[in-house]
Amino acid sequence: MADAHELSVAMEGDPQMQLPVRPAICPGLPLALTGNALIVDGLQSRRVLRGSSVRSIAPRALEILNGERTWEESAEALGLSQSQFKDLLAIFFTAGLLVDGETGAWVDDPTLTFLHRASDQTRRNASGFEANMRLRSASLAIFADDTQMENDLLQHFAQYDLHSVGVNALTDESAPTPSLLLLMVTGVNKHDSSIMSVWRRAMQAKIPVLPVHLSRTQALVGPLSLHDHGPCPICAGESWDYRQSQWLTELDRKLLLGILEQEVVLMLGEVGSVQSETSGLKVTLDPLDVDAVAIVSQPGCPYCGVAARQTTDTPLAYEFDASVAMPPARLRRPRKHQKHYEESSAKLQHERRMPLSASVRVLLPHIPLSSLAATSALDLAGVAALLEYSFGVNRARSERENAPRRWAPSGGNLGSPHAYISVENVGGLQDGRYFYDSVEHALVPIGALTESFFDAQLEITVAVEITRVWRKYGNFGYRIVHLDTGVALRHLALVASRLNLDVTNAESWNDGELSRRYLLDRNTQLTSAQIRFREKGTR
Repeated sequence: MADAHELSVAMEGDPQMQLPVRPAICPGLPLALTGNALIVDGLQSRRVLRGSSVRSIAPRALEILNGERTWEESAEALGLSQSQFKDLLAIFFTAGLLVDGETGAWVDDPTLTFLHRASDQTRRNASGFEANMRLRSASLAIFADDTQMENDLLQHFAQYDLHSVGVNALTDESAPTPSLLLLMVTGVNKHDSSIMSVWRRAMQAKIPVLPVHLSRTQALVGPLSLHDHGPCPICAGESWDYRQSQWLTELDRKLLLGILEQEVVLMLGEVGSVQSETSGLKVTLDPLDVDAVAIVSQPGCPYCGVAARQTTDTPLAYEFDASVAMPPARLRRPRKHQKHYEESSAKLQHERRMPLSASVRVLLPHIPLSSLAATSALDLAGVAALLEYSFGVNRARSERENAPRRWAPSGGNLGSPHAYISVENVGGLQDGRYFYDSVEHALVPIGALTESFFDAQLEITVAVEITRVWRKYGNFGYRIVHLDTGVALRHLALVASRLNLDVTNAESWNDGELSRRYLLDRNTQLTSAQIRFREKGTR
């Protein structure tokens, strides 16, 4: 975890990191004070909090933080300055210990305790109280292509205590607009007009749809289908085997309904980790097994596809790219944003890649933006400006904020793009191949030129740190590194325009050749762009 005071300062300017008004220790969490550490279990992962604030203040704070005082009142009760107490609260908050309390509202309710604890995984709710209010105002509609199944489900959910989650049939015109539609598909007719008609109506009304595809011993729950994100039920069930599909035995039915009930509660309450929101949840009932599977809209689907025509063989690259697509902003969880402040994420910002020859370097001049002139001459100063403002570190800001701050923003502030360059006939710089050290604003020689460019003086190959970004973002890191590359390219284009240079963006390249040329590590790096620059009129 980052330093307590640094966290507190960062939170003051971050709208997604606001302290609870009446902070309370989340009920039901196993806590243990040992030596100078506070061990917290029962959340997404075990947390161990250390430091002088934790050691000296935590024992008393755990008793004071009960949701009945504002944080200012709690600081006064502990005899601490507000600044001291905010530092401790920042550590507690990012570790998931705090919820926003309500005076006199604490009750011994297992469901409420669960909602308090599950709130930390999304941070869409200040506490379990708020999640409970979401559930009380929500409604669930059910539609199935099997009438008996639909009646059984309606009866079951009507009897099941989901803390006043309403259950309304979609055909009931007097019912309010449902918060979620559960669409049960047995595949009697995979393109059943009634199923897709109900789905279309829900999309027009912007009602989220959770499809459930059934077979005799398996079920596919999700992924969630929204009017602007996610596949339709036809695409979700494209490869599903509906043979021998039937309403399940009593035991299997209870197992499946238990899984569905959990997904519905988490989804409507906006708490916990809802796997079926972005992935399909494949449930095998004999023996019981649950796996997450990637499912995307099929190209050219008449219901949800975006391609001009359908294809019978979906490219694997398309499926991967679609599976890591950025969801709408309303689906993003503040809790994921808080990972920026965790120790593991903070360390990633400081990681550096250096070639073996890093002891030899060519220091580059710093060229103020205001002094860039449209000379059409590509020299050492022009190369320095192109590299610094596209891949370099803003030294003044970094020193002021005591953290690495780059001119071109990047996902998680990880600075994933690196510049590898080849130069020929550039004034003030020897022909050859170089690595740009963004921290030192210097070029590290890699080797001599092995071939002439003929039509360019400077070639910049962008190689991104795919493994480093994956360690923070998982598969979504694939999108992040290309977004980072796009930002760097835009900065290059702006500087090149200022210098009045001609720019050519390569449409393809040989990864193996570039890896050998620039000594890239193909296990951890990915080539994402190649750009060439030359002075006007030198073609």
